[in-house]
Amino acid sequence: MIYSAGGYSARRCDANSIGVVLFLSATILLSGDHWMPSIVGTWKLVHATARDAAGAARPSPYGGKALGRVAFTADGRMMSVVCDGRKELPAGVSREYSSYCGNYTYDGEKLVTRVDAASDRGRIGGDQGRGGRW
Repeated sequence: MIYSAGGYSARRCDANSIGVVLFLSATILLSGDHWMPSIVGTWKLVHATARDAAGAARPSPYGGKALGRVAFTADGRMMSVVCDGRKELPAGVSREYSSYCGNYTYDGEKLVTRVDAASDRGRIGGDQGRGGRW
């Protein structure tokens, strides 16, 4: 996943190897002895890519026109939703959709969400871990 905010960026790939690009005006916070960007706010998905385990490109997820948002609150809650953003789908094609929410922790490098509701019930009760660097 690629996040970009106020000149900072972070990259990560999840278990399904889908990457997304999001934009947000970041706030820089002092944490311990170093500055780190805050992820609090609403992020907009602007691009999604997919790769297999070997790194080879796969067909674009969400019909090549992903639409999504992720929001982080200052008190540690988050929600994410992504779907196929095409206005009309080809005959016989189902719209891809994914969402989840939960309490999160973020230490400037690793984001972990304990999922308590999701469109994929298999995620509920588990952790969604995301690594990144700013």
